[in-house]
Amino acid sequence: MKKILLLLMGFSYSAFALQDNPIAPPKVTLVDKFGVNLQTGQLARSLNTISIGGKLGLSHHVQLYTDLGPQEAAYGFIDGFAGKLRPTSISQKLIYIAHNANGDPMFFREPGGPEYDHTKRVIVMRAYGPAGSQDFLMYQNNVVVPDASATTGYTFKAVGDARHTLTESADKSYFTWITPDGIESKYATSGMRLIEVTYPNGYKIRVGYKAVSTNTGFMLKYHFNPSVLSSTPSQVVGINLANQYCSADATSCTTTGWPAVSFTWPTGTPTVFRQSGLPLSSYLVKMTTPAGVTDIQYQPQNVCIKSGGSEDANCAANPPGGLKWWSRLRSIKTPESTVPNYQYTYENLGDFFGAQMSTDLGFGYGYTYWSLESTAGKIVSATLNGTDSTHYSGPSVNTNNAIVTRGDGEHIWVESSLYDLNVIESVRDNRSGTYKYHKDLRHFVEFYTPIKGLGPKQHYYYNGPRGNLNKITAVDASGNETVLQEVLEFASNGAACIHRKTCNKPTRVQDARGNVTEYYYDPDGRFGDPIKVVAPANKHGVRPTTVYNYEPMYAYYKKDSEAVTQDADPVWTLASEHTCRTTVATSTGCVGGDIDMVKTLYYYGPQNAAQPNNLLLRGKSITGEGNSSSLETRIWCYEYDKYGKLIGETAPKGNSNLQSCQ
Repeated sequence: MKKILLLLMGFSYSAFALQDNPIAPPKVTLVDKFGVNLQTGQLARSLNTISIGGKLGLSHHVQLYTDLGPQEAAYGFIDGFAGKLRPTSISQKLIYIAHNANGDPMFFREPGGPEYDHTKRVIVMRAYGPAGSQDFLMYQNNVVVPDASATTGYTFKAVGDARHTLTESADKSYFTWITPDGIESKYATSGMRLIEVTYPNGYKIRVGYKAVSTNTGFMLKYHFNPSVLSSTPSQVVGINLANQYCSADATSCTTTGWPAVSFTWPTGTPTVFRQSGLPLSSYLVKMTTPAGVTDIQYQPQNVCIKSGGSEDANCAANPPGGLKWWSRLRSIKTPESTVPNYQYTYENLGDFFGAQMSTDLGFGYGYTYWSLESTAGKIVSATLNGTDSTHYSGPSVNTNNAIVTRGDGEHIWVESSLYDLNVIESVRDNRSGTYKYHKDLRHFVEFYTPIKGLGPKQHYYYNGPRGNLNKITAVDASGNETVLQEVLEFASNGAACIHRKTCNKPTRVQDARGNVTEYYYDPDGRFGDPIKVVAPANKHGVRPTTVYNYEPMYAYYKKDSEAVTQDADPVWTLASEHTCRTTVATSTGCVGGDIDMVKTLYYYGPQNAAQPNNLLLRGKSITGEGNSSSLETRIWCYEYDKYGKLIGETAPKGNSNLQSCQ
């Protein structure tokens, strides 16, 4: 079996991961190791809590910000599966909406004056959830409605990246946001809350108030303590519904033996976080996971203190939200540590400082698209594990070029446009290089200049259909450009995008030597992974080809009762793949016959209610030419515990019955 084993070195399997695009811009970091967003100067720290089911299941996390009650947190953290459509005012000034030649809104520009005009505000529909966030302008009769007051009855255009779409259903019961790579997020019109996320392979996350579940049979059960916080869960439990039934609408379920995270809030929550002078323990939140206890320490801060240390009289007389004291996240200590892992100090950042052209912190509202309020705190310093610390500079304003700069004093500096809201000019990272952006809300990198030793300067072109990246060139010292990668064809080359899961994917990509790799996708657009990849010709003139076969498979679990039933929505799973060693591959085999083929079959368990099935990979068989120059088959079987964790793997066996893997 040596011949097969050599070929296997190039095989891998990941049924539910999004396919990497064969041509992509560089990845840029805006958040440093301390969890500080260098564009806004704000905290954006994510804490992982529990998980169940692996890649087919659910991983829970919470997002922590400067204050305890930002946006939708309602005096709590932002849950990793929170999501909503929300009309959002992006400025309280008269602003200019810039469009491209296709009529797509590309950026917003403030005039630069200090005057407010509450009657001229612009409202966008902001969608956010596990797929990220995106803003949309609202239109009626193809005319933008800048101060839209209703929530339905509009058409929408994405701000910046026009490949995003937001549509309202015909019966006006829900909205659907689709990202460029085909992730669909559905929001109920009633309450505008996220109810479902569907990935290109059909994997679904269903979001409810009391539970989050998947179409593979895994659940996160949310328990609430109304006497403390009615809108923030006090406990989240991971459950495998193939093993135990739990109603998504039930107030509670039996949770013994399942991974759980619980949150303990201090006495007097939530009002205690707006009171000053109490012991630190009065502002301490404890998060308990199977790994131990994490301490999340808050402390109120007077938001009317100016940068010079004095209190602003106007603010004190009329504080934001009617409160002068707002909480700040001061430290996080994880279970394995004896000292706080993360510590933060702040100074106030808000619009009550004034708006004259200067380096005064009053420009906070002027350059940030997220409309920072005077309750927000700008991070001044951060400390990691008690010893590693950094100080943050900015915002400093270049009045000649209208650029605002922030930096962490060590690695990352972010330049943003002062008047073009949320437009990034450049990012400089001492560990990788400098990234220059197109000056619009697509946030697309145009030039990348690596640090010494990481290669040449690169130029990124977005001239493909719908603004897709279609070419990367190397730029020499004289400005001459040489093609590194170029897309010769996309799955959909017109302006329209018929199959949202695949239309933005390249189908023919040429490298610097002129070699072309071809990618083929499901002609009906039912899933997003390629069904065939054809590599450039080898020295024998044969183009190595791998053919993939996907099939819709259904999970079976205790969905609605103790009885095992089939989920209504399938997941497109990789059923088989084959490649040919010396001859051309066809959709079913090789021109040279089976002896030239290496074929892999994947088994996920029976497709009936006789046995619960989370669609975890149970077995894999590989057939190819063995040492005896005849076909041989080897079988691998996999075993999981009730949490969906792999706990056993058999060595290859000379057994052709893949269904023996149970």
